[in-house]
Amino acid sequence: MGATAALALLLLVGAAAYGSPAPALINESRSLPRGLYLRTWTKPHRGAVVALKPPPWAQDFLRGQGAPENLRLLKRIAAVPGDHVCIGPRGLIAPQRIVHAQSKPGGGPRLPPHLARCGPLGPDEVVVLGETAGSFDSRYFGAVNTDDLEGVFKALWTW
Repeated sequence: MGATAALALLLLVGAAAYGSPAPALINESRSLPRGLYLRTWTKPHRGAVVALKPPPWAQDFLRGQGAPENLRLLKRIAAVPGDHVCIGPRGLIAPQRIVHAQSKPGGGPRLPPHLARCGPLGPDEVVVLGETAGSFDSRYFGAVNTDDLEGVFKALWTW
């Protein structure tokens, strides 16, 4: 990609940052490879990378960590409607995945008790996970309503 094309793309990303859904996002977290992700027009499915706005209580936690107001999380769908999952304070079990919640001295994110559950996901729910042990994902905010997903994204350029 030439310098002019890269600059035009970055300007597009910046212009779209205040609109939703964005055509492109820059991932700066370690949950997925850092880089530039472009929105695709495919439907959400197991294994897809999706963007979502954190739930309100999680936004408060993330702001306390210095995250911007308009933050979007990029996560991979680990479980889809009908999949049996268990989400609790110690971690999450989804098809082909068992991930533990991180225990952090002095606090850190915790799954609110009313979100703990075992059973099939509803027709409008998915479970999202990052690819690192410290990812802030469904282990801490539960299943996500599919209406809260802001598109499927694909990595264009990672670093």
